[in-house]
Amino acid sequence: MHFTHFVTLSSNSQMMSQDNMKDKLRAWDARVNHALVGPKWHKRIDERMHWIAFPEKSGVNPHWHLLMQLLPEQLEVLADIETHEQCPFEESLTVAWKKLVPSGTVDVQRIAANRQDKKRVFDYVTKSLGHEPNFEDFVMFREYFEI
Repeated sequence: MHFTHFVTLSSNSQMMSQDNMKDKLRAWDARVNHALVGPKWHKRIDERMHWIAFPEKSGVNPHWHLLMQLLPEQLEVLADIETHEQCPFEESLTVAWKKLVPSGTVDVQRIAANRQDKKRVFDYVTKSLGHEPNFEDFVMFREYFEI
């Protein structure tokens, strides 16, 4: 996968369980894909955004680090939307998360094409993978396909 964005979805709540965080991630994915692909997003699997989400600090401040891949066609659509002064893509990610997790925060960053930046992002996102339960709790967008 060629990742284009690095996204952090934080809960800012110690009371959120890992299962609850997975439910919020699923709902966030649905909202964002609806905004990106349209009302029939769940049937247009090939047009949905692709991502891998890694959990971090499940017992203290649960949050997700996502590596997201937007296809060139999706980036073009987003560029068109943003030039018509509608809600920018990054803002739509935040709005969707804040509706689900009012105490939450979102950080969205484009991943530069150079190897050094990609390596830095990948190292940061996967830094907790060696610790249980993080290794077995990562989530891929495909898990939310309903076929």
